[in-house]
Amino acid sequence: MISAVFISNCHGSLLFYRAFRGGGSRQDAVMYARNMIQRNLKPYKPIQQFGFATYFRIRLDGLHLVASCDGDVNAAHVMQCLVDIRDTIVTLLEARVTEAAVVKYATTLQELMDLAIDGGYPQDFYMHYLGPWAVKEMTTSLFKKNQPRVMHYLEGYGVDYHRYIKSQKPVFHSEKDLVATSDPEIQMQNIAVPWRVASSTSRKNELTLLVSECINCCYSHVGELLTREVAGSITMDCLMSGTPKVTIKLNTDFTNTHTQNAFKSVENKHDSNFALPAGAKLATNMLDFKVHKTVDIGWIMKTRQLTVVPQQGMTALMLYRCDISGELPFEVTPVITKATKQLVYYHVTIRTKFSKNVSANNLLLKIPLPPTTSNVEIINHFGHCQFNLALSSMHWHLGKACGGIKYTLEFQCKLARSLNDQDPAIGPIEVEFVMPNYSFSGLFVRDIEVTNTTHKTHKAVQYNASSGNYHYKLRFPK
Repeated sequence: MISAVFISNCHGSLLFYRAFRGGGSRQDAVMYARNMIQRNLKPYKPIQQFGFATYFRIRLDGLHLVASCDGDVNAAHVMQCLVDIRDTIVTLLEARVTEAAVVKYATTLQELMDLAIDGGYPQDFYMHYLGPWAVKEMTTSLFKKNQPRVMHYLEGYGVDYHRYIKSQKPVFHSEKDLVATSDPEIQMQNIAVPWRVASSTSRKNELTLLVSECINCCYSHVGELLTREVAGSITMDCLMSGTPKVTIKLNTDFTNTHTQNAFKSVENKHDSNFALPAGAKLATNMLDFKVHKTVDIGWIMKTRQLTVVPQQGMTALMLYRCDISGELPFEVTPVITKATKQLVYYHVTIRTKFSKNVSANNLLLKIPLPPTTSNVEIINHFGHCQFNLALSSMHWHLGKACGGIKYTLEFQCKLARSLNDQDPAIGPIEVEFVMPNYSFSGLFVRDIEVTNTTHKTHKAVQYNASSGNYHYKLRFPK
């Protein structure tokens, strides 16, 4: 899709050029810059056809960031990729994007382009997900500007964003506070990585993995399952000394090959050196995944394990998507009956489908109501109900729900106008919940091996599952 990306000044001189495919050359970029950018033709066009290629251009302060494309082009993806690259460059250069800065940090910009574009195709990346760079650190003002966008992206994979940001400033202590091992055969290796200082120390010297998953599903108004998937993340909280090397063994081979073991529950608790989560399976099939820059992608393909030299603090090691290995945790049955033209009757039932020894916390159902609802009369309910007039919705708080239980809510809505004058389609029922120590996909950590360290490491694994976009569509009766 994208043949090359280059940066040019207003005089048509190339300051940076990175080619990805053989569809264009540097000479083609020079000809475009001299004929189109230097002339500064009016009106300004972000997409232009020049020669046999299509050029996408956005402004980078006083410079121009241009992508050369050939063949079929998805304009929205290319423009979004250029905007992400521009935001990252501004962050790296601390909002001082000049010709001298672009030439000075050309190597860093080339690495950035390789992360943003793979084989000519834009990749979904964000500055904070990639981690800190060795050249520059993000300034506080620019980070706060992009904070809502990064927060929404990471929370979609179950990452606790506030905890993630809070742990980005590690505290270093003296070496005397560490407890060394008594094994004299341990030999340290000099591993040099730009994201970790070899002389760093930590008082706790512990390693914690947090496996978080969000379930996304959507039902039609007739009860048909339209979509379902699990988006998860593996986050590492590292407080260790030196440059340790961590190997994480999972119950997956990082492929989308469906096997019979993907639907079998783990019966032997000794399959993992840590406590197993509820819903653990013998194998997990992944649809796709992306890893942090500290993870060795080559070793994943060879050994089917995560090998990483972690940076200090919390890091989102891997984001993944996979199928649901079992049935959905909740079954919602909404029934809407039209009593009169200005009276609607709701009967909502929710049934928990998981085991009795598992519980869901903070269970909440947001039930949309007609926009002309003036009053709500609750007939029968369990838990706490709250009518939100501003949002035209009923919030049904169930709190903690155990497995194998059925809950029912009945109420009627009085309308200010006739139901026939309104759109029969309304928003969906949104289900929110949190299930600690649970895995929708069946993924679990078999073992964590820490090498290249002379200190005893305390290792722990935590699991957490929550709702993502868990929707049930509604429709008013005619």
